[in-house]
Amino acid sequence: MNDISLHDLKKMDKTNLMNLYLSLQEFTNNTLKENSEMKEILEMRRKLDFAASSEKVDPSLQMLFDELDIERALPQQPGKEPDTIKVAQHTRKKPHRITTLPADTPIIDIYHEGIVATCPNCGSHDMVSDSEKVVDRIGYQPARRYIERHHYPQSQCNGCEAELADGEKNIIVAGYNAQVDGLMAAPSMVAQSAVQKFADGLPLYRQSGIYKREGLELSRQTLSNWLLRYWQLLTPLSKRLRVHIVQSHLINQDETPIKVLNPGPLASSRNNFMVVQVGTSGEHKVVLFNYVSNRRIETIDLLLEGYTHYVQTDGLKGYNHLDKHIGCWVHGVRAFKQILKVNKKAKDARKLCELAGKLYVIEREERKSVSEGVITEQQFMISRRERAEVIFTEIKEFADAIRQDYTSGSAMGKALTYLYNYWSVLISYLDCYEANPSNNVAENAIRPFVCGRKAWLFANTVNGADASALYYSLIETAKINDVNAYDYLWYVLEKSSSCHTEEDWDSLLPWNIDEKAFEKLKARRDAATPDPFRVEPYTFRGSR
Repeated sequence: MNDISLHDLKKMDKTNLMNLYLSLQEFTNNTLKENSEMKEILEMRRKLDFAASSEKVDPSLQMLFDELDIERALPQQPGKEPDTIKVAQHTRKKPHRITTLPADTPIIDIYHEGIVATCPNCGSHDMVSDSEKVVDRIGYQPARRYIERHHYPQSQCNGCEAELADGEKNIIVAGYNAQVDGLMAAPSMVAQSAVQKFADGLPLYRQSGIYKREGLELSRQTLSNWLLRYWQLLTPLSKRLRVHIVQSHLINQDETPIKVLNPGPLASSRNNFMVVQVGTSGEHKVVLFNYVSNRRIETIDLLLEGYTHYVQTDGLKGYNHLDKHIGCWVHGVRAFKQILKVNKKAKDARKLCELAGKLYVIEREERKSVSEGVITEQQFMISRRERAEVIFTEIKEFADAIRQDYTSGSAMGKALTYLYNYWSVLISYLDCYEANPSNNVAENAIRPFVCGRKAWLFANTVNGADASALYYSLIETAKINDVNAYDYLWYVLEKSSSCHTEEDWDSLLPWNIDEKAFEKLKARRDAATPDPFRVEPYTFRGSR
């Protein structure tokens, strides 16, 4: 508004003064409204700092934003039967979890002798021992180490007279991979280090300290070298994971920042991203982590190059250009749930959350019918659509009715605007059998990375970030297919040096593991015995 002096006011006629007054009144009202909206948003953010971080805001709401609820309704994989337990048809106490150990677990008998018993009633020591109380307790022994002594056949070729430049003979070592077989660590030890960092969030410098406490001098650089060597060897396996991702019927995708200290001369920032892709096709799922320097559209398109099916994301604008884009209802109603956290009397936000929760009830019930053989996949698609579209209509009509009650800048107005802007992708999950209302499967896959990042903080180089992406991919792919992460990674590292063809690398996917071959690995490890004639300790030197 232009500045007006007292002299200008005196010159104005009645009409101009009235118009000026109305303009000032409108300006004041707009300013007060903006201030009110800002106060509301600031107050909500302040309260959210002290509110529960869980998505659940009230047990009475049917907000089943939990991927596990839906996964439990999916058909079981072949050969796996769900655990069952018989219970009486009445309210019962929650059973205690039972901890079991194998039958061949070693036992140490400890006899507490020479202790004089005292009667707690009269204080007498005149006691007669007629039995004993036996108590079993679980003990712990620090990690057991063993040495793998590999014997490689070494020979010279009789068909040639080749001599190397330095006079060394042309010696051939069959089955020896110089890239990894010369390391001091066997695959089982490298797998342990990888699982500790990428599954348990234990940085390498802490692992180094633990090893030192156990008597092993292994620096962080040594551990890092092991992981980088195997990362280079496993690059073809990463490419096979990419092939399975591209062939999937659905990709769930999410991203999170990663700081790289030395990103290279072409990088525009140290704050780059780790993108996770979860591909679903039939019974198997593949998790693939990708290190990228930005989230531009061309970068996203490169990750999805050759892919023609559905992509489900959290709502990043860079995905809006995709033809088959599916949104996430968890994010669609997240702002409403945040309002409920700070104001439980927000009835409109509560109503929208309750309606969205019904979509998950429908999803769970319909998938359960498929798993029980009551309906086919085609019938599921029809039935789910019919029931869900009723809820969509209720949500849209209710949102239309209340939208005029809130300004666009208020917390509720912004939540409604998000719902309207992403409406078309929020309802599109009905077009894909593998999809459900939420993108939680991708968030669950990326969560170990986010938690681990709090401990190791950053990657030093791009190679380190790429190596992390590979190990996270293998571990999370094993977990999502119900395979023990350590056992799988050990098996992969053990067999990788003998892989040459695509078929060889495909045999290392979790659902293709040779169980008999893995049992032989464990049997070989368990059969390790000390050399009875050795007196001197074994010495390993060098960074390898």
